[in-house]
Amino acid sequence: MSMELHVLVEDSRLPDIGQWQNAVDALGFNLKLDPTLVVREHTGFVPCAFKGQSSGFEFDVSPASTVAQAYAEFKDQFSGRDTSANFRWGGDLNEMACSLIASVALAQVCGGLWFDPESGSCLNHSEALAQARLDLAAARI
Repeated sequence: MSMELHVLVEDSRLPDIGQWQNAVDALGFNLKLDPTLVVREHTGFVPCAFKGQSSGFEFDVSPASTVAQAYAEFKDQFSGRDTSANFRWGGDLNEMACSLIASVALAQVCGGLWFDPESGSCLNHSEALAQARLDLAAARI
């Protein structure tokens, strides 16, 4: 089973990998993103170190309209955001943790809207951080 999260942003606010890693660090998580990642161009697996162990997640950037078409009932909430940063993972809990942390940090650094299609949650970065902490605690990660 594959899971996904999206961070909807204004394209001009997408950070580089250094800014994104700084946001992860500022939140106090033990996650190291691949320092060679080119945020706007990457498609596929992003290797990470989570608590010193190899892990990662699938990542790409697409037009926000793609997500709005797939989840039409939420498209009004996506207004003003033209880009979607997309996170996917399988059943591995460390991959889930990497995706949660990385997506929350990205939402924070660029003022993005954190969207979880499974729960229907559209959250600002502080609400997303609270939700991610709850999800990580529930998974005992």
